[in-house]
Amino acid sequence: MAEDPTACLFWYGDGCSVITDPDLCLSSRDGRPWREWKGMAIYGQPCVWCDGGICSNETDSLCAPKSAVEDQLSSNASTFKEASCASGAASLPLSELPTPGAVLDGTFVLAPFRGQPGTDHACRGNTVTDAQRPNNNYYWTYTANSLEQCEAFCMAKDQCKGIEYQAERSYCEVWWKQIKWTQVTMRHRGAASAKLRGVFGMLFVERPLRS
Repeated sequence: MAEDPTACLFWYGDGCSVITDPDLCLSSRDGRPWREWKGMAIYGQPCVWCDGGICSNETDSLCAPKSAVEDQLSSNASTFKEASCASGAASLPLSELPTPGAVLDGTFVLAPFRGQPGTDHACRGNTVTDAQRPNNNYYWTYTANSLEQCEAFCMAKDQCKGIEYQAERSYCEVWWKQIKWTQVTMRHRGAASAKLRGVFGMLFVERPLRS
């Protein structure tokens, strides 16, 4: 099986189009919830840096998901650059991922679990099997260098209902849908399977405003 050419890239939940730094753009893939928008792939698309100029006539962005600029990318190969793992790991160190400012104030508690208590539980929606819709996710996807940074991504979104953080992969989901369940998550290694360690499903509890 061919390797995923975007596997080394950081997830950027706010989308490629808001990135203004070339190193972050060329280290990232789009983590917005939509798998497709107006016939254009969004989720998981590698970001493209448009050589410091506007990516297209339809946007004022300096960075864009590949699907939005494929025509320009092919005709401007010498100036447009696509984020890729072809040259190795992402150029931006994980420790330098920017942390957004908070628009919410609150705390986090472990989400409801089914079965044995613990930390290795992935988030679910209305049922224990409700992980996503066919054409969009219930969450923004980020790469986060710590649980605290994942929480910060949540508190920067006024629709945040909670997070799922996988420490082993520095993987962070910021859920816009209410988390009502969690489920023990597994990964497959050939015929065997093992728990994916260090998975936290947590609800965000907003603090009431003081009068």
